[in-house]
Amino acid sequence: MAAGSQVRLVLWSSGVAAFWLGVCLAQINGYPVQVLPSLLLTLGLAVFQALVLWRLAWGREVLGSLALGLLPLYVGFYRQSGHWVSEVWVLGLLVSLAAGNGLLACRWHEEWCRMSRDPSAPAPAGAPRALVVTLIHIILIIGLVFIWYFPATPLPGRDGAWLVAVLAVANQELVKRKYYTSLRGSLVLAWMSAALNLALTTWLLVVCIWRAAG
Repeated sequence: MAAGSQVRLVLWSSGVAAFWLGVCLAQINGYPVQVLPSLLLTLGLAVFQALVLWRLAWGREVLGSLALGLLPLYVGFYRQSGHWVSEVWVLGLLVSLAAGNGLLACRWHEEWCRMSRDPSAPAPAGAPRALVVTLIHIILIIGLVFIWYFPATPLPGRDGAWLVAVLAVANQELVKRKYYTSLRGSLVLAWMSAALNLALTTWLLVVCIWRAAG
């Protein structure tokens, strides 16, 4: 499996976890888990997410980020409750932004791979895309600080917010050092971006399970 596909596989697994994050949020809000419908929806969403990541030729970053973050989280919550709360949109947006950065980093690497095979291929986009990635990192860090300081009830395991924030800062350092300007560097950036996305989703899921169990 090509490196870009492996990175997308990590992003896909995070997107599947986002659905169960929505389920756990619903349970925290007092709605019981509907196991069989949730499992069937997980399967359907996983297939849809895979099609978006591996088959969509246009708009992959925008549609892919929604398919891996906000959409599964919202569907997971709404399937259990029939309602929505503001936390769904806030957390869904953060997960979508992290997934979007992962997909943008993947595109950098894929463009460098294309250039290595065909020197006449267009050069990968540089500064404009780097600016977008930087802005997303800033929003993610602000969101993590918000989660740390402002929930009405202190969250269990919220110290993990700082670990995820450190990973976001490390990713931004790679962008600052222009890792996206080489084939090898873009691969490192893609893996780090996918790791940030997975770490964010996994940490939020663990926090919600911990709180639901408590």
